[in-house]
Amino acid sequence: SGATFTQNAYFSGATFTQNAYFSGATFTQDVYFSGATFEGAAKFIDAKFGFREGSKICVPDFTEAAFAKVVSFREAHFATHYPVLEGTQFREALVVTAKPAHWPDQQQQLLDVVDPKKGYAPTKEVAKESCASLRHELAKQGMPEEEHFFFRREMHFASQIDGWWQRLPYRLFGVFSNYGESIAKPTRALGELYVIGAGAFFGHFLATKGLLSAVTLSLSLSFSNLLPLFGFGRTFLKDALFGLPPYLQVISAAQTVLALPLLFFLGLGLRKRFRLR
Repeated sequence: SGATFTQNAYFSGATFTQNAYFSGATFTQDVYFSGATFEGAAKFIDAKFGFREGSKICVPDFTEAAFAKVVSFREAHFATHYPVLEGTQFREALVVTAKPAHWPDQQQQLLDVVDPKKGYAPTKEVAKESCASLRHELAKQGMPEEEHFFFRREMHFASQIDGWWQRLPYRLFGVFSNYGESIAKPTRALGELYVIGAGAFFGHFLATKGLLSAVTLSLSLSFSNLLPLFGFGRTFLKDALFGLPPYLQVISAAQTVLALPLLFFLGLGLRKRFRLR
């Protein structure tokens, strides 16, 4: 506990028959636990993997490591790279601190560092898979907040790999809902869509219906387009809707189409906020 490793640290293939304590340890460069077996509890509490400033990087490699009992990364800091967890086995509880300050800055991740000794490059793909593994383990333990923390990061890295068309849905998911976390973002987008539609309809109704009717009809029709399930467009606003010129009919249809994913994102945010199932 509390040790500082100033060079690459190699524990590959090691077997820890008792509890392993790396609490408070500092790893300034890469650390290898690939293929290691932990028969007792593994404690990495408040360990530091790398520096937040400076050129040194630290890739914690736990490839195909096996943890027979609880493994704790509580308050551990991963400064430059996510731990590599390909094939890692967690047979009991996994403890991590799901706070941004404890994990790499997503805007500066990740360096494509290729090390022939490791046989892999710790890239965005590796980070995505690591976040997926952490999310999966935390989901099994029934920890929704921590699970969603790594889900958002998994989606973030998915938005940066593969082709442009493959990245686009993930990026839109992030922009308009912060990957299902935000209530404010889809609500704001719905509000903007409502105002744009009402403004477009107002000019048409002002020229044909007068000021008061123009205000009432433009606001009502824009609301109806955003929430078509209420059926106002088929009842009270039927005549107004069919009397629109073609370009306003296109705007009306676009409102409905664009509102559907925004309402879905809003539902996701509400579901997460109130932990609905």
